[in-house]
Amino acid sequence: MDRHYIQYDVIIIVQYIEKASSLDSLRKIVYNIYKVTTKRKCSRWKQVDRILKYYNRIIDNLSNKELIRTSELNGLSIYSKEISELVESGYIERVKQGYYRIVEHTEDHSEAKLISQLYPDGIICMVSALFYYGYSDRTPINWDIA
Repeated sequence: MDRHYIQYDVIIIVQYIEKASSLDSLRKIVYNIYKVTTKRKCSRWKQVDRILKYYNRIIDNLSNKELIRTSELNGLSIYSKEISELVESGYIERVKQGYYRIVEHTEDHSEAKLISQLYPDGIICMVSALFYYGYSDRTPINWDIA
């Protein structure tokens, strides 16, 4: 292996360990590094670096939003190829066609909250409403929205 690639690899590892905001983000970085080095040649570190740059761009500009639309990502010059790479890497999650969410923000994940953001004018009805308001202990398979 070329000495230049090894130096580049070490520089990238150190930079992103310093930028890791939490233990979970550090685990994702280490996992992606492992995934790239075991499945591909080590010269593919540039790809990991590029994906993490896109992720940092999302965090810097859209971290306060629960749901991110594709048009907002396109506004940050992150297009479909980069979006699919971010989804594959586990940094963002596809909620619905055209809607994504940052994986770090899913700890307080609630389906009802997500539905209210996707359909702001929607009304939860039928069995879903019974469950939502505590009149039923059965979790609905599908959410009924009017």
